Amino acid sequence: MTALPNDGTISKNMGEFMNSPVTVEEKRITDALTGCYARGYILPKLEEMVEQKKPFTLFVIDLNKFKNINDLQGHNVGDIVLQEIGSRLCRLTRDSLIFSRIGGDEFLAVYLGTDAETINKLGEDTHNAIQEKIIHDNFEYEMSASIGVARFPDDGDSLNELLSLADSAMYYAKNNNLRGHCLVTDDISQKMARKQQIKRLLKTIDYEKDLDLRFQPQFDLTNGEVIGIESIVQWNHKEEGVIHRSEFVPVAEEMGVVQYVTKWLFLNSLAQIKEWNEKYNRNLSIAINVSQSCIYHKIFFTNVSKMVEAYGIQKKWLAISLNEHSIMHAPEYMKTLIAGLNQMGIPISIHNFGSGMISIGQIKQLFIDYLKIGPEIVGKCTTDTDSFQTLRGIIMLAKGMELQTIANGVENKKQCDILVELGCNTAQGNYLEKPMTADEFEQKYLP
Repeated sequence: MTALPNDGTISKNMGEFMNSPVTVEEKRITDALTGCYARGYILPKLEEMVEQKKPFTLFVIDLNKFKNINDLQGHNVGDIVLQEIGSRLCRLTRDSLIFSRIGGDEFLAVYLGTDAETINKLGEDTHNAIQEKIIHDNFEYEMSASIGVARFPDDGDSLNELLSLADSAMYYAKNNNLRGHCLVTDDISQKMARKQQIKRLLKTIDYEKDLDLRFQPQFDLTNGEVIGIESIVQWNHKEEGVIHRSEFVPVAEEMGVVQYVTKWLFLNSLAQIKEWNEKYNRNLSIAINVSQSCIYHKIFFTNVSKMVEAYGIQKKWLAISLNEHSIMHAPEYMKTLIAGLNQMGIPISIHNFGSGMISIGQIKQLFIDYLKIGPEIVGKCTTDTDSFQTLRGIIMLAKGMELQTIANGVENKKQCDILVELGCNTAQGNYLEKPMTADEFEQKYLP
């Protein structure tokens, strides 16, 4: 395996960047597994470059579907793949270019320049090096990567901003199946500016006065009856107007204040479902999406138990929805948590199921009641063969495991007809009904 020299003198130009004295914290200059520079060494150097106003370009490099190798072949094989990728990246090191492993299957390249022609060439070279087949023990591994690029000072004036921009560009490339690299665009910059704006607005939010609920019905596809509701939080800002959860909840989670949003969401949702079910003698369930940081909080289970008890509702009236990433990030903890919620009688669903993060074997070990299929799959099932096959596979999987399916994001009759034909149990989406206020829902569905 090719390793970088640990004296920080790769080249004349890069030497100026890397040659400053090594502190105790920077003692481990190279990543032990890959031979690339270590995260703890490279990031302080980049901070110095920002302070010194030296232009540079960042490439955030994320390996696609690397988790599948760890899951199917084991972490030992995963480490061998990472070693080979690291070795290839090290061989690309040249005048004014170095590579660092910043965590897991993510790498960072630093180029001491911002000219477009060289950036494009380095992006192509990096992608081509990664996608060469890796052969180990008669197995061939075809790798690819999503690469996001941000330039200093063109795209941002702080290291955190540049990393966020490059990360956003990388995810744009990944989500749109782009080959090669993706530069920060005006659209990505606008999204980052909007994120910064929401961060500022969240510092003055009044959770009791500014938050509001909308309710989207979930329909039984066999008879068309409303059997459940998804509770959707939105932020009614006095100047900005309605700010949807997809915009502000992730930012609140990043800022460490999402627990206040979640507490408000639970208390108001439980109060509403109690009122409706008791007033109309119904057994509707209300589904609440819970963010990852709230799920991992050590007293989450206790808080849910206390709120359910305080409102005196039947446990089946509440359904908790988790995403695949939350489950995979801490599988043993989640297994225990889900088992506890299941014993309480609270149904559990995995929302946006189908991203490929969780395996069938792992589902079998969990006490899951529903698989909630995301709009990314449902919305393309009539136009994209792969999406249709994925949809059909999920529904067949759920039937085989005696789980219920909920299709989210139904936008037209053709999609709805396909879901009925495939045997999906439940559906929601704007074609069936848009999110409604409490009064609108009560007047239309609870006569």
